[in-house]
Amino acid sequence: MDMENIRQVLEDAAQIFLSAANTITNERRREAEKVFLQFRRSQFSLDLYRYLIEHSSSSYVVYQTLTALREGIVKEWSSLDDALKEQVVQYLLSYVYTHYSTLSAHVREQALQILVVINKRRKAQRAQMAKNGFTVSLALINLLQSTNNQEFEFGLTLLNAFINEYSFSNANEAGLTIEQRHSVKRDFEENELKTVFELLLNKLQSNLSSISSSNHQLFSSILTTIEKILLWNFSSSFPNTRRTMESSSNVETIDWRPPISWKQLVFDQQLVEFFFHIYATLKSMNETKILLQRRCQILR
Repeated sequence: MDMENIRQVLEDAAQIFLSAANTITNERRREAEKVFLQFRRSQFSLDLYRYLIEHSSSSYVVYQTLTALREGIVKEWSSLDDALKEQVVQYLLSYVYTHYSTLSAHVREQALQILVVINKRRKAQRAQMAKNGFTVSLALINLLQSTNNQEFEFGLTLLNAFINEYSFSNANEAGLTIEQRHSVKRDFEENELKTVFELLLNKLQSNLSSISSSNHQLFSSILTTIEKILLWNFSSSFPNTRRTMESSSNVETIDWRPPISWKQLVFDQQLVEFFFHIYATLKSMNETKILLQRRCQILR
């Protein structure tokens, strides 16, 4: 069956599966579901996945295609060459960035999760990349360093995908062992998480004087992301610990003990003063005021 026929079969199945309960029989719905299950179990084919992503008019088909891509990468990781994995990374980064404003949230999140899964698998294997090799982590840092607001906002979205994936040591979308999940989480905390935290603080500091109603949403997004970092449950210093590390919205239950590499940043008195400076600058904005009060309470 050629790719166009596969697209049509999947879109027909999607239409049936998503139909209202009173317009379709349970048997037909199960048959439609079976089509997607068989598709996700089929042989890994990046060419097919790209065709479906780019040509399907159904966001559900695109979502299922991305799911098949993620599951295929995890299942066949050891047999896929590094060049193909890097091709997936570059394709998804370009695809999400180009179609950012038109993608449904669940499609965008699934695409970004694939990038983080690849990142985790590479960390777990301690894959040696060439000095100029492209990595998802490098893309994240570059986006958050960008002076282009659209690129920066995309970086924030990618960062939230990182945070969502790494914040739970019991999550296993990447197909890792418990020890590997714990190890890559610690690696993320000691490297990317600290770096992006500093980048977000720098972004706030460099743009604080120019904040207006037009970019208030961007600042609110930055503060929300910073809050997630300040509410992060860091890994234990013991490498074989298997305890579950879960994110929590309750500040009093957070085990906020960052690695020693964070010491200079965390104990810098200017950090606390900076948050109060933001509060004083933006206190006329009620929403921001509430957010900043929470940040300052955390830091105290």
